[in-house]
Amino acid sequence: MKEFNSHNELLEGFVVSVYVLGFAFGPLVIAPLSEMWGRLKLYHSCSFLFLVCTIICAVSTSMNMLIVFRFLAGSVGAAPLALGGGTIADLIPREQRATAMAIWVLGPSMPDWKRMICEESMLTIKPQPSVLSWVRWPEGSFLSTSDGDGTFGSCQLP
Repeated sequence: MKEFNSHNELLEGFVVSVYVLGFAFGPLVIAPLSEMWGRLKLYHSCSFLFLVCTIICAVSTSMNMLIVFRFLAGSVGAAPLALGGGTIADLIPREQRATAMAIWVLGPSMPDWKRMICEESMLTIKPQPSVLSWVRWPEGSFLSTSDGDGTFGSCQLP
């Protein structure tokens, strides 16, 4: 927030939360598109767009730019979660589908414990504000690899 000369705590919380708003809005658009264009095209395009949006967030020059691209990153980042059930239904035989869905559903719960580990290590390291700008770059490349739960990684910096 210091980079954007803002000391508003409410706005700071909104910048973090707008990703979740996009994550809620994304499946409303992605799911119907998967029926028209196919899931594979959406998996690939959403992964690419997520990487682009995250890089743009890293180089954002204004608070408005950061908010818009965090929302878009959340929207396209929801693709694996929105499309995963349909993909399993398409690929797995009916007899084995329940087992596959049970394993797939573990994905969204895994980041909770992975996130706790990452947050704990981040709390022990106190980077200088100048360091935070270059931390966003590897974050973008790390988060562009989906771990199957729709968040595209679990060590996300606010």
